[in-house]
Amino acid sequence: MLTSSPVMQPPDWSIPFEIMCDASDGAIGAVIGQRKDKKPVVISYASRTLNSAQKNYTTTEKELLAIVFALEKFRSYILGSQIVVFTDHSALNLGDAGTLRKLQLNKLEEVRNDAYENSRIYKECTKVFHDKSILRKFF
Repeated sequence: MLTSSPVMQPPDWSIPFEIMCDASDGAIGAVIGQRKDKKPVVISYASRTLNSAQKNYTTTEKELLAIVFALEKFRSYILGSQIVVFTDHSALNLGDAGTLRKLQLNKLEEVRNDAYENSRIYKECTKVFHDKSILRKFF
């Protein structure tokens, strides 16, 4: 569990890092961790609020902003390391990120080029719909 003791541990430079990013209407956040004995271990947390202009970004742009924020914040951990970035926004494709003109993405590309090997995994999320009974839907 990400909230059970010990809450944070130092990195093991011999195993890949995992970055989990998410965005909401008013803030972005990220967690960097690793899997040790198939259990997630947190190394560091990062979050910040969005300014008034960023609050007007589309969902895709906010999710991409969260990834850029995480890569900048955790740069000292990921340079030269294998990383896996988790996001819950399946429309976000880092290969097509350059086509988004509203965000300045040159820092994202610079970090991607500096890292040894990047990959992307989409979280499987559930949405809870309230009706007469609660149904779990996967998307």
